[in-house]
Amino acid sequence: MFSSRLKSCKLFVKQKCPYQKEMERLYLIPQLLDPEQLLEYERLCLSCLRGEQQRRKSQRVLVSFFVFCQQADHARIVAKAYNLSTEGIAVKTNYPISKNEKLGMEFLVLSRSNSFRVVGEGMWRQFHGDTSGRQETLFSAGIRFLDIDDSLRSAIEKYLLKTRNQLSGLETTPAKV
Repeated sequence: MFSSRLKSCKLFVKQKCPYQKEMERLYLIPQLLDPEQLLEYERLCLSCLRGEQQRRKSQRVLVSFFVFCQQADHARIVAKAYNLSTEGIAVKTNYPISKNEKLGMEFLVLSRSNSFRVVGEGMWRQFHGDTSGRQETLFSAGIRFLDIDDSLRSAIEKYLLKTRNQLSGLETTPAKV
């Protein structure tokens, strides 16, 4: 949903969004806007997101798939990926992933029948248990890929290119991979 994108936008949350007033109007009273206005506000937000992504080392795309992680103590956890790049992945989970923690990960990319395995390192973690409202998970975490093989990197790059082309056509829902 569009409101969840706004709540996760760093510029909007810090009130530094170049379209702050328009986005607040969209977030607070979307039912008062006609469909053309809604579409225009979404375009503004997407153009801002593209600018934000250009400042990053690698492009990220919204995704929705499960990641199976193995921690150093051999505990296996399931997380749900919500963005992906050639450098790493962001996940939501009910289990803490610590900063600098090494993880074995396994997931499917592009609906392929074979899974990919990669080792990652926790770069950041955010706890959601103390936020108001109902959260579907307790934690979000960013995981940097440490040893990504060429076939996985190539699959991710192809997926990023495909998604970038879809974004030009204003497809705003996360792709299922």
